[in-house]
Amino acid sequence: MIAKDFARLHLANMVNWGLLPLVFVDGKDYDRIEQGDRLSIDTTELKEGKDTKLKTRQEFKFPVVSPLCAGRSDAIKVGGVVNRVKNGSRSMPHSLCNP
Repeated sequence: MIAKDFARLHLANMVNWGLLPLVFVDGKDYDRIEQGDRLSIDTTELKEGKDTKLKTRQEFKFPVVSPLCAGRSDAIKVGGVVNRVKNGSRSMPHSLCNP
């Protein structure tokens, strides 16, 4: 999900359900995306606090950043906190940072 900003509670719910939140680095890029555009991102490039490029089918590229710390990003990579608990993990990693 890409937005100009996220509320803290919404971010926590996204991590719980394994959804990757991304924020526009330049809010003006929001207006360049049209309904029906397909967007792609190389998630291997995602690093805490670093911009990565999101690309439209029309080859327009713009920077986005994830507002998550590394611990929360790791939770998303395994399908979210809910999925981790569902699959039998009783303990949460200590690396989940404060929102």
